[in-house]
Amino acid sequence: MTGLDGTDPTVTGFDTTDAAVAEDFIRAVYVDQRMRLAGGQGRFRFSHRSRSAAGVRSGGVAVNRIVSSATLRFDLAPVDDRLIINRIRTGHLGFRGSDAGFDAVLGAPGDVVLVPPSGRSLGVMAAGDAAVEIETVVLGLSETARHAAVCGTAPDSLRFTGLEPVDPTVGRRWSRLVAHVCDEVLGNREVATNALAVAGAVATLGRAALRTFPNTALAAAQEPEVRVVRGRIAAPVLRGAVDHLRAHAAVPVDPCAAADAVGADPHELEVALRRRGTSSVRERWIARLEGARRDLGAAAAGSVTVAAVAVRWGFVRVDRFTAAYLRRFGESPHRTLAR
Repeated sequence: MTGLDGTDPTVTGFDTTDAAVAEDFIRAVYVDQRMRLAGGQGRFRFSHRSRSAAGVRSGGVAVNRIVSSATLRFDLAPVDDRLIINRIRTGHLGFRGSDAGFDAVLGAPGDVVLVPPSGRSLGVMAAGDAAVEIETVVLGLSETARHAAVCGTAPDSLRFTGLEPVDPTVGRRWSRLVAHVCDEVLGNREVATNALAVAGAVATLGRAALRTFPNTALAAAQEPEVRVVRGRIAAPVLRGAVDHLRAHAAVPVDPCAAADAVGADPHELEVALRRRGTSSVRERWIARLEGARRDLGAAAAGSVTVAAVAVRWGFVRVDRFTAAYLRRFGESPHRTLAR
């Protein structure tokens, strides 16, 4: 198995009938652990399929599918700076005995479960009459934590406190988002080789993870006694932040970059922008639309397509790009390109 730390989109496969080899593979790709195979070696089959882009350790994303014909039990070491989020397709997945205080969980098909991101624990992938099959998303924890700063929680203070979604609705929303990323981003080589598009997908998944699982940032946002954030940022500083967001719209940026550039608190800046009817994400989105319009208007006849320009500026779905472009500029991108 290679490719989790590459720069190009990678589709990889791994298969084994040897439990010791499967154990070594899981240790190398996911987390240090000791694995026990329930029921003996027998007709054991283990397979792993992965789609990844940009490398998890360099701010990318991987969506994997794990299948085991037999029940696997694990003694898990702490996960190394990653979020491993699972959707159970068949069988069960559970964790207990956490020394970091996580409640025990045993998920059934359709459930979404987070691997304990801190501390040691016991895990099980339980097969029934059929093999156990798990869809796994791997995100960088440090990159995800930077989004917490925009919500008012310092990145080094972010802690996940639960392994199940805060409610079933957000769990289903997470599953739909992963399907979109797998099909529309990682499943499209042109999109998956575009750093801006991949960064946008990673950021969307990171923000969604913060909304999906209990954590200190989510708790702080819901706490009535949390410090009051007024968004009182001087107009020149706010203009400087917006200018920075727009000037860097063509490249992947840290969610706190604009605040850092003008010396503002990321949460205060976000509140100030929202009080003016916008946000850091929207300002970059507008700038990317405007960049696409410039490229379409400057293109020689027959030299580019609308789809290619849309992807260049990080827009994954051409139909949604076209609709947004029409609302923003009053004409379709195809008309701009034809002029």
